[in-house]
Amino acid sequence: MLEQCPEEAVRLLLDTAPPGDSSGLEMWEMMLSTPLAVDLVLVQLFKQLQQRKQKMLFCTLMEDTSCLALLASIYLPGEHFARTYEFWRFLRHQSQDMLSVALSGIATLSGIPEMGRKMKVLLPDLLEVLEQGNEHVQLKALRVCRNVLRELRREEVIPMAVELLDKLLPLFDNELFSELREISISLFTELLKKVAGKCKRQMKKRVRRGLLPLFFHMSDDTRSVAEASSQALLAAAELLKWQQLQDLVKTEQTWRIGECLLLQDRTRADDYLDQSQGYLDNAQDTLRMEAIRFIGLAARGQSQQKLSEMMSTLYPLEHDCTPSIRCLATQTISILSTLRVKAERRRTKRPWCC
Repeated sequence: MLEQCPEEAVRLLLDTAPPGDSSGLEMWEMMLSTPLAVDLVLVQLFKQLQQRKQKMLFCTLMEDTSCLALLASIYLPGEHFARTYEFWRFLRHQSQDMLSVALSGIATLSGIPEMGRKMKVLLPDLLEVLEQGNEHVQLKALRVCRNVLRELRREEVIPMAVELLDKLLPLFDNELFSELREISISLFTELLKKVAGKCKRQMKKRVRRGLLPLFFHMSDDTRSVAEASSQALLAAAELLKWQQLQDLVKTEQTWRIGECLLLQDRTRADDYLDQSQGYLDNAQDTLRMEAIRFIGLAARGQSQQKLSEMMSTLYPLEHDCTPSIRCLATQTISILSTLRVKAERRRTKRPWCC
């Protein structure tokens, strides 16, 4: 219907899809799923909205949605560019549903190289959306970021790389959407490859923060996420120039990676421990198992107080619903208990040594 009668199709949807109507939103997203459909919809949408001149919120939002999509158009006249951008600035503070529909059109258009490059201007606001939007909005914003990133030169990417990493890292652990985990990790890999050779200290600091989550997600229940994590960990090792870690990832010696992380950067042992404890209540059994193993591995050389804290975090897992996790938690607590006794003995002997 859209191809044969675009004017009627857009008019019908404007008349029958009120704000917040889920069916109407799905239809708008479907109509914005291909570049040809986006062009047809936008032309008619502008014509009809200009004719109606209604002051309704929905009309305003849909006008902003169409302007946002046209921001990427190679046919957009220069004199309208600033006004269109202001529409986008307004839209991003509106409902998540409408923002989701708008990003559907943007994601479609950003797949066209000429348009993807022009969308560089949207990146600062998209980064904000990644932090504040719901999962559906975040996923679409990531797709746009990925398409835009592929069209930019390295010197254009470097200034925004640190901020983008800050927004990507929290998405690695999204428990609801495996696709959100996968695309955020894949974009992490593409970003590291894009800035390779021009990495600054702040960039490397963020990359190190992502090592342990990537290691754990190599055991993700979703195969595509596990594979993406492996590729991302390899890219991180190459950027940091950690040859042993590169070799372990390439040869799939997963059981040795945790020890390699500790040996490579022992000063981060406390940070790694804090990160690993966040996975003890993860919904995936495999990630909880990896976290317990790593805690046991990182326990060597820790103080008596730190060992006691680690044991406390493991006690609840002795009642986990998964038998293998209960068993591993009990074994690890026993090991930590032994290490704590040794740490106490070392502490009491020190005055005599002096």
